[in-house]
Amino acid sequence: MSDHSQFIENLMTQSLDVVKVLKADAVIGKHIDDTLPVPRPFMGTGDIRLVILGQDPTVKAVATRKKIATVLMLDQTASKLREFLTGICTVLGMSLDDNVYATNVCKNFFTAPPKKLTTDVIDLSWPKWRPLLVEELARFPNAAILTLGKPILKVLVRDPAVKDLKHYWGHGEYQLVEAQHSTLGRRFFPFPHITSFRTKPLYRTHRDNYLSFVRETVVGGMA
Repeated sequence: MSDHSQFIENLMTQSLDVVKVLKADAVIGKHIDDTLPVPRPFMGTGDIRLVILGQDPTVKAVATRKKIATVLMLDQTASKLREFLTGICTVLGMSLDDNVYATNVCKNFFTAPPKKLTTDVIDLSWPKWRPLLVEELARFPNAAILTLGKPILKVLVRDPAVKDLKHYWGHGEYQLVEAQHSTLGRRFFPFPHITSFRTKPLYRTHRDNYLSFVRETVVGGMA
């Protein structure tokens, strides 16, 4: 077994342990779906230069959830999200299949998408997932980190830092979350999810400029 394979297998074992803890919790346990296996992270075959962080695998369509074997469905060539992220990687001068590692902040499935639940399952799950995610990211100390979506900023950004995604995109001078404001202890670039590009002109308008900012920062050296 290769070093990367052993890393993934250890991660999956630890993830199942976290799911069991969450399922046994009196408050959040009823919202944890442990009938579906935790999706495996996506790992490129070459030098990992970019880590992409999703929120969790719980898409709206139950039938689709059952097909999610890999984080962000990046193993499925016809996936719209794969196409979206391939475009981002191309602008950054990277290859999705060679240079990207993708994982989720919350690796388990919930019984419904978090925004549909009355309980803040992301906030409640985060303390259990954080140590494993920090350990996971430590394997790629020189990779830039890009996060997907606004909701996860509430657990990834420390107070009093700004948690609104538009703060980093919409004021002309583009920004990232610095390490001292990050609960990961690492700098990262907050990025909208694919749905925001479809519905919010702000992100469509600034996409190429923000990606240029990311590329310039990464080329300048970032861990």
